[in-house]
Formats: sequence, C-alpha cells, structure tokens
Amino acid sequence: MPNIGIVLLVIAAIAVGLWLASRLEKAYMRRKSGKARVAEEHPVSRRIESIPTKAPSPVMEDPADRLADRLRERKANGTNLAAAVTSVTVEFGDRVTTDSVIRMAIKVGYRPNEVAVFMAQRYQPAEIADILAEEGDFGVEELADAIMPVVDGETELLRAERTFEIVKSALQIDDDNEELLQLPGHHGCSGDEAAAIVYNNTDLCLASVLKDLKLFASPDVAARISKNFGVDLSDEDEYKTLREDDGVEFGAAVLMLKACGKDAETIIAAEHAYEEFSGDQLDEVFSSLSVAGFTNEEIMIGIARADVIDDNSWAAIIRGALESKVPMEDIASVLHEEDLDPDDLDTEMRELEFEVLTRVDVLHALLHFKGKSAVQAEAANIESNQQQIQ
Repeated sequence: MPNIGIVLLVIAAIAVGLWLASRLEKAYMRRKSGKARVAEEHPVSRRIESIPTKAPSPVMEDPADRLADRLRERKANGTNLAAAVTSVTVEFGDRVTTDSVIRMAIKVGYRPNEVAVFMAQRYQPAEIADILAEEGDFGVEELADAIMPVVDGETELLRAERTFEIVKSALQIDDDNEELLQLPGHHGCSGDEAAAIVYNNTDLCLASVLKDLKLFASPDVAARISKNFGVDLSDEDEYKTLREDDGVEFGAAVLMLKACGKDAETIIAAEHAYEEFSGDQLDEVFSSLSVAGFTNEEIMIGIARADVIDDNSWAAIIRGALESKVPMEDIASVLHEEDLDPDDLDTEMRELEFEVLTRVDVLHALLHFKGKSAVQAEAANIESNQQQIQ
C-alpha cells in the first residue's frame, strides 16, 4: 500500500502548479488590456498606414501673369491705355495699384508716348522717363519723343534742352553717346543751339562738342560759339581735343582759329604744342595758313616768334619758305623788317649747307630791298616814262 505521505505531496504540487498557471494567465491579460488603453488614449502610436493621406493643393496662377494677360487682351482688342488701366484696376481691386498696372502696361507693349501722356496727370516728366526706362527697352530718340510733349517750357529750345537732360539721366548714358549728341538736332535745334545744349548739360569741353557735332566744317559758326562761351580754342587742352582721335585736320583748325581772331603766331604755337615739327616740315604750315588768308610775311614772322624750330634759325625759316615757293621779295621784306644782320644770316645759311647761289640770292635780296611801295613807285615811273616816249 503506497505511502500516504507521498500521495499528499503529489496532490500539493499539482495544486501549486494550477495556482501559478492561473496567476500567470491573469497577469498576461492585465498587460494586454493596459496596452490597448494606451493606444486609445494616444492616437500617434497607431500604425502609420492607418493615417489618411492629404490631397495636394491645386497650383495657383501668379497674379502678375494674370495682370499681364488681362492687359494683353485689352491691347489686342484695341482698348486705349486709360480704359485698360481703369478696367483692370477695378477687376483686381486691392491686389494692384495704378503704378503697378502702368508698369505692366509698358512691359506688354503699350506705346511710350501714350504712357507718357496718361502718366502726365499724376507724374513729373523726369519720373515718367525713369519708369519708362526701367520697364521698357527704348532708345534715346524714342524716349525723347515720348517725353518732350509733356515737358513744360516757354520755347521749343527750352523744352528740347529739358528733354535732353531728362533722357540723359533716365538712360544713364555717357556724355559722348552719339545718339544723345544728335538729339538736339533731331528736335530741330540749330548748330549754335545744339552746341549750347550739349555744352551746358555734359562735361564735354567745347572742342569736343564742336568735333562731335561736326560744327568745325563751318569756321564762322565754331568761332561764334567759342566767343559766346568765352572759350579759347587755341588753349592747349582744347586744341589737343580738337585735333586728336581722327578729329579736325590742321587746315580746318587754322580756319577755325583765324575766324576766332587768332594770329599766325598763336595758331602755329598751338599746333606745335600738339605735335612738334621741325624746320623741314614747314610746307604744311605755309600752305594751310596761306589758304586761311595769312600773308607770307605773317607766316614767316609767326614761325619765328612762336619759337617752334629747334635751332630757332632764320635760315631754317627761309629754307621752308623757299620750299613752299614763297617769292624772294616776300622773304626779303621779312628779313628787312626783322633787321637781320647779313653776316649772321650768311653764317646760319652756311651751317645749314645752303647752296652758294641760294645764299647769294637771299643776301642780294636783303641788301637791295626797297620795299614794295618803292618798287611799285619805280614801276609806275618807268611806265609813265614809256608813255611819254610814245
């Protein structure tokens, strides 16, 4: 018969095991129930797949594009600028300003003169030009033609000058811009008026203005303009500007300075300061000054007094005169007037290796010079005697 004690132990072990299994099952159920409550209280912890996806927003049209489209439609339909600005402003309400509509109208191609006239009700001419230059791509003449009708001025000349100033500022162009310099002439200004406008509203010197406006072709006009502004065109800087960079030729410069009242000495000195020349380069000096109306005597004395020849030799001047076909009597007249010593002159001519016959001719002319009045009187006496004999 089995031992009663062992049976009791087995029964006790089974009871304990059942009890432990019951406790573990209850603990598991409580833990599972707690996780479910947390999930209900905190939706973030739900599975990502359960979150619904938001639909994409529709693409909105750019307001500036809509404004441009509306203005293009009205322009295509022949609507004038004033009506187009009014209707578009009403349509867009607070989303646009009159200024923004006008700027867009320029961009879509409304004519600048129509824009200027419309804007003149609220803006000054300079402001109109600035806006047109900022929003459009206009040349000097096109912008000027749009601005000038709205510029105030008692005369056309004043309006042309004011327009010149406004356009130059709006386009921010250089003083020597060719299209800008031609603007006064485009508006009907004379040469004198055009020169005054350009000279007063740029930093260009007067010589540059005359050259750029091609006014040196009329020496009298150039002389009148220089006198009006009190500018000496024989000044070194002015003369250099006049002559350099394919500017005025020497002959034209001589005519201009002579018209300004300059003597041969001043003209020769100005040319020599610009481009030095020596005794063997006097042929152009003689020819150019002769064409301008200077006498041979004035030219020779001008060369001597301008001190432009390196050795300052009268012999060099005489050689230049002879090569320029100056008559011997004119040479003798100058030598006599300057009271040159024949011996000194002969020494100079020997140093420059004059031919013997040439030296003799020069000295003979000097020593036997009678002056033109005396020669003319002698010729008159000879003619009178011949008439008496006949």
